[in-house]
Formats: sequence, structure tokens, C-alpha cells
Amino acid sequence: MTFARASLDRSILQSPDLLRRRNPVWERPPSSLVKLPRGGAGIAAGLNLEVKEPRAPPRNVGFGDNSKGVMAAEGEVLVGTYARAPVVLVSGRGCKLYDVEGREYLDLSSGIAVNALGHGDPDWVNAVVEQANTLTHVSNV
Repeated sequence: MTFARASLDRSILQSPDLLRRRNPVWERPPSSLVKLPRGGAGIAAGLNLEVKEPRAPPRNVGFGDNSKGVMAAEGEVLVGTYARAPVVLVSGRGCKLYDVEGREYLDLSSGIAVNALGHGDPDWVNAVVEQANTLTHVSNV
């Protein structure tokens, strides 16, 4: 198996436009960041999360045996296109993700353009099941 590497002209990466944003958010006055209507109206929507009491972090925060096993197995059969994230996620519900070691994470990326409904949204799951029962794939060849 061969791998190809592309290199970019470094002058493109050193462009002042890429290195500095005009009027970045951290340089704006706080009053310009949130605009609420006058007359006492406040925020109309918010994220409702189950809040748990803080607990001590696990003693072994690194890879557990389950994670190491999964990463070793996939290293045997998958092409390493991207660097491997140091976690093996196995399930999710709403905005929470869980790894093979049972640790809980907050998904701050929402699937990166896949969907913003969270994991396991019942309406989305029902739509996928209905479509899968009807037709899943048709070749265009």
C-alpha cells in the first residue's frame, strides 16, 4: 500500500488574512455580543440538560483494555486516512456520547453537518427505518 502526501505553498498558509480575523469576537465589547429586546423580554429558548453532581475523574483516564482492543483490530483492516481519535465511541443519546469504557462525553460537534438533532432522535430514527423498509440503494449504473 502506498501513501501520497500533498504539500501546500507555505506562503499561502502565512497569509495575514488567515492569521488574523478582522474584528474577532474576543476584541468586541461584551455589549455587542448578545442583543436582547428592550422591555424585559429575555432568552426564549435554552438547552435542557440533566445536571449531575461533579465526581472525581477516573484513575485511569487513558486508553482502557476495551479501547486498545478495538483500535488494534481496526488498525489491521482500515486505511489510516486520518489520525485516530483517542476514544472509541459506542453509543449516544441526545447530546451525550459513551465510550467502550463507559465514560460519558458531551458531543459539541453535532455530527459535523450530518444532523443537529442529537443522537437517537426518535423522529429521525423512524424516518430512516421507514425509508430503509421502502428502498435503501439503487445503482445509477
